[in-house]
Amino acid sequence: MATVRAYRRASTLTLVGGVMIFVVALTSAVVPTTLSEVILTVTGLSTGVGVIIGALMIRSGDPRKVRIGAVMAVAFGIASVIAGAGFIIGLALSVLGGLIALLER
Repeated sequence: MATVRAYRRASTLTLVGGVMIFVVALTSAVVPTTLSEVILTVTGLSTGVGVIIGALMIRSGDPRKVRIGAVMAVAFGIASVIAGAGFIIGLALSVLGGLIALLER
């Protein structure tokens, strides 16, 4: 029972982080004027979706899916900041949620 609660807590943190990354990328997509802004927007949207999918996999509770989802959430969260399309709080929440899911057994 404690593991299920930890997975839910981890998936909630990760989901909020992914939504933050997605929303920040979406706000930059209002009027992209150059090719670099378009690339930045697409990168942010795709990494945000990757983190959200990872959070949903963590929420499933299946140990195999939880591990894969946690790794996805951490990887896409870090990739969003490295690419310059991320939001620092979104990165922190996605990495924190992913690590909680990985460390919970």
